[in-house]
Amino acid sequence: MIKLKNNISIPQIGLGVFKIEPGAQMNDVIKYAYNIGYRLFDTAQMYHNEDALGNAIQANLIDRNDIFLISKVDNSNQGYKNTITSFYDSLSKLKTDYLDAFLIH
Repeated sequence: MIKLKNNISIPQIGLGVFKIEPGAQMNDVIKYAYNIGYRLFDTAQMYHNEDALGNAIQANLIDRNDIFLISKVDNSNQGYKNTITSFYDSLSKLKTDYLDAFLIH
């Protein structure tokens, strides 16, 4: 773990889920990654699989507090109002009430 200036700790290694298919593939990838020690999962609105990652986290009974979750705002959603709206959409798809990081893609 690396401690950031704001005292938040972030795992040094994470798993990006770009191109991982929804359903069984996502569920298995997340399960195996979590079981071998991955605690950071990275997705983005433009990957169109935030909902699949949220489902996989729930299906594998992963405690949300045990992972560092990152998503990224899509280019078409940039700008203050669009970013805020799309942020809440990401939260809904990921089935969580917070993200550890929300980046500009």
